[in-house]
Amino acid sequence: MGQRAATPAPPGAEERSAQATVAAWRQYRQACELHLRLAPPSAGPVCNRSFDLYACWGDAVPNSTATVPCPWYLPWYHRVQGGVVSRRCGPDGLWVTDDTGRTWQDNSQCEDLAQVQPLQ
Repeated sequence: MGQRAATPAPPGAEERSAQATVAAWRQYRQACELHLRLAPPSAGPVCNRSFDLYACWGDAVPNSTATVPCPWYLPWYHRVQGGVVSRRCGPDGLWVTDDTGRTWQDNSQCEDLAQVQPLQ
């Protein structure tokens, strides 16, 4: 059972300055934190809801993959708005970690492919 803690994108969310991106990130974070505080508690063991400084995660049931929409504060959101960020919730109710001990997360659908392609 995936969980989607989405906050709506502001109208005209398109390429913007670094300062505007930081302001949009703060707005996203505030909306996320409010959503996480107001969401009713889940029954049983869950991977905990949180804002990981990139995306807003609600509670996830053990042995599931949680997905949330690409964050709308990204300057290139208009190119990735159909994508998702993924995490795995382990059987113990803890987010799965990688070899470094950090929570495993797949942001690949939210990357700006226009920026990673070599210049022609």
